[in-house]
Amino acid sequence: MPAGLYLFFYVSAWKGIFLLAWGAILVAMLDHVVRTVLIGRHIKLPILLLFFGLLGGISVYGFRGLLIGPLVVSLLPVFLDIFESQYLRRDKEPNHS
Repeated sequence: MPAGLYLFFYVSAWKGIFLLAWGAILVAMLDHVVRTVLIGRHIKLPILLLFFGLLGGISVYGFRGLLIGPLVVSLLPVFLDIFESQYLRRDKEPNHS
C-alpha cells in the first residue's frame, strides 16, 4: 500500500492505481486462500510464530518448507506438553495397582 500511494502521488497515477488494485485484489485474496489451505483455520498459534516457521522452513528445506516449517512449529508445543507431563511432573505418579 505505501508503494502504491507513492506511485500514485509522485510517479504516475495509473501505476499507483494498478499497484493498489493488485495488492487489494490479487495479493490479499491469495493470502487468505493460501493461509487457510496451508496453515488451517482453527490453528491456535500466533500468526507471527507461523510466519517465522514458514521462513525457517523455506530457508532450510526449500519449497517443501512451506509445509514442514509450520508443521514443526505447530508440533513443538505438543511435544513440550508431553515432555512436561511425562518427565517434569513426578508428583502425579500413576497408580499401577
